[in-house]
Amino acid sequence: MSHQPPSHPFPPVDDNLLWDLNCSFIHFPTVIVADELGLFAILDEEARTRDAIADKLQLGSRATEAMLGVLTSLKFLTCEGERYYLTPVSKNYLLPSSEYYWGDVFAMNRQLLLGAEPLKRAMLENQTSPYLGKDSDESLIDEWDSGEVDEDTARGFTKCMHALFWGHAQALAAMIDIGPVTRLLDVGGGSGCFSIALSRKNPDLKCTIMDLKPVCLVTQEFIKKLNAADQVDAQAGNMFSPDWPSGYDGVFFSNIFHDWWEERCRLVARNSFEALPSGGRIFLFEMLLDDTRNGPLTCAGFSMFMVYYMRGKQYSACELRSFLEDAGFVDFEVRTIFGYFSLVSARKP
Repeated sequence: MSHQPPSHPFPPVDDNLLWDLNCSFIHFPTVIVADELGLFAILDEEARTRDAIADKLQLGSRATEAMLGVLTSLKFLTCEGERYYLTPVSKNYLLPSSEYYWGDVFAMNRQLLLGAEPLKRAMLENQTSPYLGKDSDESLIDEWDSGEVDEDTARGFTKCMHALFWGHAQALAAMIDIGPVTRLLDVGGGSGCFSIALSRKNPDLKCTIMDLKPVCLVTQEFIKKLNAADQVDAQAGNMFSPDWPSGYDGVFFSNIFHDWWEERCRLVARNSFEALPSGGRIFLFEMLLDDTRNGPLTCAGFSMFMVYYMRGKQYSACELRSFLEDAGFVDFEVRTIFGYFSLVSARKP
């Protein structure tokens, strides 16, 4: 069956509204947990820095950053000179001493919201929550980390990611010049949507999806379905192992770094550097926090989602730059691509 090119190279409108909806479910539980932890009460006593809040509430820096980002973006807090203050709305409705306190509303809704209690546990204990629909207590990120993800989970997750990012992949392919890259290693590439879109735009480009074996089985199905086998293939591998395939002059990551904590990101950056020849390029497709790490709102919400289910967070461009430059990369660039997402790139000298 021949492929009929779409009338438009990528969706005519972005999917920000759906991303807003996707991350909005975390907002209310975040407010409920912040209330239960006593955040608003301690800020009524005095304005505090992010580190002081973490110490007072006995939270890790990752959870504290995400919580404050969500609440600042929602305008329950303001940040001035690194200190956080209550807004008038918070003073009136989020303090137990106020006659307008929403405490009873929170008490009722926390019983109805799937996630308030697990979110609180994840923040306090720095533990990820079990994946939705799983019978065991093992989290999704535990499965990815061990390389032992089961086939059903791999299939469901890969199909979900394809639905989320197929439009973004086509936008990326339409908007960037892949330059001198002729062989691209798409690390943790899932369905291969970005490689497939890039290969359609660049007929001389060859791409390999490197992912866990159960994922690669699903990848092959997408490659066949989208008639991409002439330019795209899949190979099982683990990005945390130093034994990467050779012969590639570009490495690509879509929403991979945000799943992992800093040390893991730095390891993957170093592995990328070692795998590339001089002049090779690295590309990271991510939703970026601003340099204050207090927003934008949807990105802060996405970061709280990472606290809940994964072991990472959304990073700012400055943080990603640090990972790449410390690994040896130069010529760091950031470009907004589609909706909330940006492409970070750098070169091996």
